Amino acid sequence: MEVLVLEGLRGSDIRGGGGGRANRAFVGRDGTLLYLPGSGAPDDRTMVWVDRAGNEEALDAPPRAYLEPKLSPDGGRILVTVDGDILLHDVARSTQLPLVTHPRLDQRGLWTPDGREVFFASDRDRDIGVFDIFRIAAPGAGQAELFYADPDRSLSASSWSADGQTLLVTGPDPTGPNGFDIGTVLMSGEGERRWMPLFEPHNEFYPAISPAGGRWLAYNSDEAGQRGVYVQTFPDLEGGKWPVSPGYQHEAAWARDGTELFYRSARDGGQMMVVSVASEPPSPVGVPQRLFEDVYFHHDIGRQFDVAPDGRFLMLKRGADSPVPREITVVRNWVDQLRERAPAN
Repeated sequence: MEVLVLEGLRGSDIRGGGGGRANRAFVGRDGTLLYLPGSGAPDDRTMVWVDRAGNEEALDAPPRAYLEPKLSPDGGRILVTVDGDILLHDVARSTQLPLVTHPRLDQRGLWTPDGREVFFASDRDRDIGVFDIFRIAAPGAGQAELFYADPDRSLSASSWSADGQTLLVTGPDPTGPNGFDIGTVLMSGEGERRWMPLFEPHNEFYPAISPAGGRWLAYNSDEAGQRGVYVQTFPDLEGGKWPVSPGYQHEAAWARDGTELFYRSARDGGQMMVVSVASEPPSPVGVPQRLFEDVYFHHDIGRQFDVAPDGRFLMLKRGADSPVPREITVVRNWVDQLRERAPAN
């Protein structure tokens, strides 16, 4: 028999393993409950275009709990995760359809360079929250098929080389305290595909190969003690590495011509930054410049913006009635209260 034990919890932005929203509540070993109060409904967000000066234009799309938007190579379609499903939004027609439908979690869609396929992460064949990489023809024709699974890792597709032959993937390190690693899965040649890590031993994530030749790799690393953006030669990693800027930075994306790198900085309440990147060493990274105040949605997992072919930014805007929660409710001896409401048989 079901018994209501707590009301007024705020929902999270990511589905739980059973397909429903995971509530933001935690119970300590001493029986103390901590939770974010709210309506229990998730935060709805809108998709907006933002130009380099910060001018904003809303897309014709219903407010939803959007995550991880990815524009197609031609800029006409958007992959976006909603409630553990990947949707395909047509910009010109203002329509949304599921890319693939499955009761388990699908997320982190990634277009191939030619826009003909989408790679995504799904836990449909694994334990809850352990992801393999699948592929499906865009716009969702046919069945999704398994591309790569590693028995020791949960993996997601992150970035393509310009020729479409090398896929960069990320996944947690199952053997040590290093957090996330970046690796490659080669597309060409015969034989079994294998995960090949690129870096050791720091925590690296959010890799992005530069377009127009793929000369550079941008990624996040905590090797300096806090998360920052780095640019490194690619695929030869021995050609040099340059920190983009000191301080906490995250979520980097390239301009379509590969001459600029955009990233979000946590300084001064949040800023969208740009840095020029030359074609050759020895000093390819320029001085970062501020573009506009970054008041848009971000998340600790995944990149929450993209760059269009015309240079505009696709951002996620938090709804006016969905403010960031500012308080945490603490209930001491909550486990004792739970026993009173739901006594064990």
